[in-house]
Amino acid sequence: MRLATLLLVTGIVLGPQGLAVLTPAVIEALRPAVAVALAVLGVTMVFGPAAYGGFWRTHLPSMLILAGALSLALLHRDAVEATAVASQAAGIAILLAGAGWMLSSGRTGADERHVFAIAVLLLLGGVADYLSVSALLLGWIAATAWRLMPAKGLADVRLDAAYVQHPTTALLLITAGAQAQVSWQVTLIAAAGCAVALAALLVLRRQRPLGVPSFGGVPLAPATFAVALVMDAARLEPQLAIALSAVVLAVSAFDVMSNLARENAA
Repeated sequence: MRLATLLLVTGIVLGPQGLAVLTPAVIEALRPAVAVALAVLGVTMVFGPAAYGGFWRTHLPSMLILAGALSLALLHRDAVEATAVASQAAGIAILLAGAGWMLSSGRTGADERHVFAIAVLLLLGGVADYLSVSALLLGWIAATAWRLMPAKGLADVRLDAAYVQHPTTALLLITAGAQAQVSWQVTLIAAAGCAVALAALLVLRRQRPLGVPSFGGVPLAPATFAVALVMDAARLEPQLAIALSAVVLAVSAFDVMSNLARENAA
């Protein structure tokens, strides 16, 4: 069983339907931290080694982030207002990227760069939460801006989001599991999604072997990205909570079934 699945199951156990350690009030208090975690994933997707790979590793995640952010922006706003809010958020993300680049471009040590990274990522998550826009998109925009800025060595001047990727991703997955609402409707939806995913995986594996994307040098399975994508949408649109629950259950079931299939094949 993958670590991501263990974290999701841990969240379910600790959530309101389990031990109730993570109550709805606690989950709501973690909302800004979840936005920061999503911004971190948006950044590491652009900067990681996988950003220079094939279609899944580059274009598909970015297209999904952009499409999801656009759909959510138009859900409760007209086109003019959505464009204005999106432009404002993108402008702030670019300004934060520029400020972080200027601070990191100086003769600073690794510890100081880590402080700048954490500060700017916190601000990106805070802006996304305050303006009710996609945190994944803001992280993606900031990282894209950093890549376009002149630098002798991009690794020396970019903000090191990988420094906080492990704990923030763990927080994201545990919170997603805690928010999952287990019911027979959700179970049916998750079972259908898991079956479709397994069928698609079998077809793709017959065509060519699939690797696991690695963002910022840290393995990030497509299932983890799917949870992050739906989590980003659910925090802006509460009605998508059932979709988040279905994805959490489907991801967990898919991982367990995949492990059983590999053990039987071995």
